[in-house]
Amino acid sequence: MMKNDLSSGSLWNKAGQAGLVLGAATIAFTFVGGLCGGVSGFGGRLLSTLVTLAKLAACVWILRRFLLKLKEDFPDAGYKALHGYGMRTTLCSSLLVAAYALVPFLIDGDETARLARASAEEAFSQFGMALDANTQAALETTLNNLPVISFFSMFLYCLLWGWVLTSAFSRQICPPDPFAGPDGDNLPN
Repeated sequence: MMKNDLSSGSLWNKAGQAGLVLGAATIAFTFVGGLCGGVSGFGGRLLSTLVTLAKLAACVWILRRFLLKLKEDFPDAGYKALHGYGMRTTLCSSLLVAAYALVPFLIDGDETARLARASAEEAFSQFGMALDANTQAALETTLNNLPVISFFSMFLYCLLWGWVLTSAFSRQICPPDPFAGPDGDNLPN
């Protein structure tokens, strides 16, 4: 029997489960995309692009499905509850995906840093620029902070996407009531 309670605790519980599913799907597609990136030539790039597009479509569909499911389970849920649930789901999913972004540093941080250094040096050489002492010091500082930068940039990227999608889907599923009070209800104060 379903409990018709839509408290903050139950929203967090449902959002944690939904975030786990959404994050796992994102990680699975990212992993497959990384494997496809190892294939050389045009076919590899095409396959990697198709996997990236499939990841985007799947994540959008999953988030929308979870929002629709909440509205189906709790017909009285308003825009505020739906949006809060979507943001909680996005937060949980973003943390999981950002933690996955740390995996290369945890497995072989020295090799990852070496590849990043080689990539930066190649980028500078393509523009005909040599690395002076100041640029090398800045590059070393950045490479030393690369795991933290990777975690937070991935976290913010996923959270921003989730916020945009949650806002759009919440408005579509349950438009906000312009006459609602500060708590989202129409009751007189």
